[in-house]
Amino acid sequence: MFRIKSIPEDAAQGRVKEIYDALRDSMGMVPNVLKVLSLWPEGLELYTAMVKTTMLTDTRLPRAVKEMIAATVSKINQCDYCLGHHKNFMTQFGISSEISEQIVTDPQSAEISDGEKKLLSYVEKVTRHA
Repeated sequence: MFRIKSIPEDAAQGRVKEIYDALRDSMGMVPNVLKVLSLWPEGLELYTAMVKTTMLTDTRLPRAVKEMIAATVSKINQCDYCLGHHKNFMTQFGISSEISEQIVTDPQSAEISDGEKKLLSYVEKVTRHA
């Protein structure tokens, strides 16, 4: 149960329902971290647009690599909630559970490309020393 009031999926109406439906279509779920913005539809819309732009839009970085980055940042920031979601998304986008665990435990010894290791090293540096 949330400690923060939010609109449950089955009670959503109007713009909140539209956003929930779009999230479910693109992510397979409506993350709780987004539901907490449901009482502020404008904020929910802006945050959802940011997620769509950074994580869901096709770019030069494949979605699996974006999830590696997000999982690395979540691990460094000690956010188990986010880490669990991003590890799950890594497996949805083709990274085995074993390698996902390696990535968040010790990315430099993980079975990923040298380029991905360099990228995650940079991500760690920026996260720790921004």
